[in-house]
Parts: sequence; structure tokens; C-alpha cells
Amino acid sequence: MQVLRETPGLWTSLFAVFGWFNILAPKWVYPIWNGIVVASITGVIIHVWRGRKAARLEEAERGFSQQAKTQAVPLLDWPGLPAVLLALWVLLVYAGLVIFMLKTPASQGRLLFPAVVPMALGLAFGLSGYQWSGIYLLIPALALLTSVYSLLFVIPAAYEHPPVIALEDLPADAQKINIELGNGIWLLASQIETDQTQAGDWVWLTLYWQGTDVISDLSEVDAPTYVLELFGHDDALIGKVQSYHGGGLYPASLWPAHEVLADRVAVEIDQDLLAPVQARLNVKLAGQDHSADVGTVKIVPEAWLDPSESALASLNGIDLANATILPQVVKPGKVTKVELRWQVNDSPGLALTTFVHLGDPSRPPVAQGDSVPLGGHYPTTLWVPGEVFSDTYELTVPPALPPGLYPVHVGLYRPENGSRQTLTVDGVRQQNDAYLVGWLEVEH
Repeated sequence: MQVLRETPGLWTSLFAVFGWFNILAPKWVYPIWNGIVVASITGVIIHVWRGRKAARLEEAERGFSQQAKTQAVPLLDWPGLPAVLLALWVLLVYAGLVIFMLKTPASQGRLLFPAVVPMALGLAFGLSGYQWSGIYLLIPALALLTSVYSLLFVIPAAYEHPPVIALEDLPADAQKINIELGNGIWLLASQIETDQTQAGDWVWLTLYWQGTDVISDLSEVDAPTYVLELFGHDDALIGKVQSYHGGGLYPASLWPAHEVLADRVAVEIDQDLLAPVQARLNVKLAGQDHSADVGTVKIVPEAWLDPSESALASLNGIDLANATILPQVVKPGKVTKVELRWQVNDSPGLALTTFVHLGDPSRPPVAQGDSVPLGGHYPTTLWVPGEVFSDTYELTVPPALPPGLYPVHVGLYRPENGSRQTLTVDGVRQQNDAYLVGWLEVEH
């Protein structure tokens, strides 16, 4: 089943995949070739139908006897034998590929090329079934178009060196970095193209590099690779690419000194990351200690949680849809979790911090678990209407806290001045702008 799931990629790479299987033709190329295959299969059906019709007419004209109709034809004289042998060869090559794929992950269409001649003959045979002679011009013209376009536009563009620009031509909106990462190579700035994306997609950005006189002493062997890493929750690695500059085509040993290289790069996001998250992009040179954060990107889930019809509390366009304390009975020194569900109706437009306090809200808390939402990895400045997600905070009960029941309150505040967001329940503003989640029992 795993081998069969590789069929779409195998089919695509049979027609047009370039480079090290990392450069695809334009999307319109593949429907053309799929259409050629469908047209050919239809033409084979037309051939079979015409052949049977012609055979019936011949029998009627000659008045074949029942004995002549059933007379066996020698196998070597059977007209369909060449087609069967050619089709069998294609099936044998594919069977060999399947066996190979069971041993190693290599579903490459080029491995079907030993059968490309009979496949091409089959396509030609099928297309010859059409009586409209224009098909003989249209189909080859479309096929030729895909080849010429890929040859002139797709492949050269993929292997072009990144542009070299003057220092004064750095984009004004690029994030200035100006740090030497080693080997006389400076990272001057970065420009993130992807503002928002999802798991499995790509994050595109341009890195602006500059080499000093030191790079002239580098050999091709010494030229360093750069490492672009993408970090998510708790600094988990969720994407990485390591390559020579210019997509591997323009190592630093070839750079002109003091010129600025605009290197457009991309990193693929892991499928299994925890979203939403403000992911952090970091760049370094392989083997070097210095690194630089070059920007962030918002990664959202494929679908948000279902919105709630009613809210526990409202905080200026943000609804607290659910709140739970787990566990509700703990011993001193232990940790309990407060799970919240936020529902965004209006973008906050400013940075807010969640407070989670244990104890009398009119007094300093006996314990607190204040944090930027989602462990600091999804600030409220990124929130937009329609987002619904769960958030978890931790409260550590002080070891010397006496046993008893203690209230747990939550809310939002501005970290620069401590002012709390107005919090209402059913339209009524709550005291201290805090919502009572519940009571935590501390027992010895």
C-alpha cells in the first residue's frame, strides 16, 4: 500500500521533474500529458471497436462457415501479438520497479524509462485511432510545447545565480541584521515573503549576504554551507535546510568581495507541528557558533476549533470560551494546569499577557502562571477574527501553602504598564477584571 501511495509522484516524475527531483514543471504541463494519455487510451478503444466491426463485415461478406469462424490462428500469426509483448514488457519493468521500491524509497519515474519505447508506441497507436488528421499536429505540438518551455524557461531559471546588488539597493523594508557569521561572511538583512502559512507548506525569504576580502582565500572545499532552521513551540525544530548559497550553485568562494548577494531561499514546514505558533527563523553557517534570528512567520492549523455559541467571559473582542483546572486537588509543591480556550472576535491590535493567579484577587497572588499565550509562542498581536484555539498555563503550588480552597482567576493585561483588559460576564464588568475559573483544593 505504501508503494501504491507513491503512484502520483511516480506518474509526475515520469513526464517532467528536473534537477535532483526538486524542480517541477509548471502546473499546466501535467494536465497536457494526462490529456495525451487519456486521448491515446480512447484511441485504442476506437481501434478495437473498428477492428471488430470490420471483422464482422468481412465475415458477412465472405459467408464464413461455422468451422472457419472457429478455426484456430497460430500464435505467431496472431495480429495482436506484438502489442501484447510490448504491453508485457511495460508491466515487467513496472513490476521490477515495485520490487525495487519495496526495498528502498525511490519512486522515480525515470526508472520506467527502459519501457519508454513501447509506451511511446502505445501512445502513437492510440492517437492514430482518430480520423481527424489535425490530431497528428495538435498532440505533438502540445508535447513539444512542454519540452521547449521547460528547456528555455524552467530549467535556466532554476539554475540562475542569485542577483548581486549594490549595498544602497537593499530594500528599505528588509530587517537589518549586520552580523558576521564566520569566514568573513556577513548577513546584512533578511526579508520574509511568507506572512502566514500552514504545516507542510514552504516559508520563503531572501537573505542578503556580503563577503569581505577573506572569502577570496576560500577554496570550493572550504566554502561554508548555510543552515536555515525554523523553530516552533518550546523551540522544537519544525523545518531545516542546509545548502551552499544560491541553491547550491553559488558558494561563497565564487563571490565578488564586498558585493551584496540577494539569496532567495525556502524551508519546508513539518507536517506534525503544533499550531498556531509564531515560528522563529534562524540562520548560521555550518560549523560556526554564531547565528542570527532573521524573522518570524505565523503558522496556523488547517482548521480552527469549532466556535462556541456562548462565552464564559469577554475581554474587548476576545471571548474566553472555556476554562478548566486539572487537577483540582493538589499537594503543596505540585503543579496544576489551567486550560483555556480563546475565541477571537476582533483583533486585539496590541501585545497582551495572560495572568493566572491563585488566591484572593484583591491581594498579591500566592502563586501565578502569567505568560504570553501558548507559552509565549503565539502573541495576541497575531490574533485575527475567527481563530479558536486552546491554551494551557501551569500553576506551581508553594511548598509551604496551608491546606484549603483557593480561587483561580484569569484575565489579560498589558505588560508595559500592567493595566488589565476590561472583562465582562453577560455584559457585567467583573471586579479586578478577573474571571473566576474555579477553586483549587490544596491538601497535605
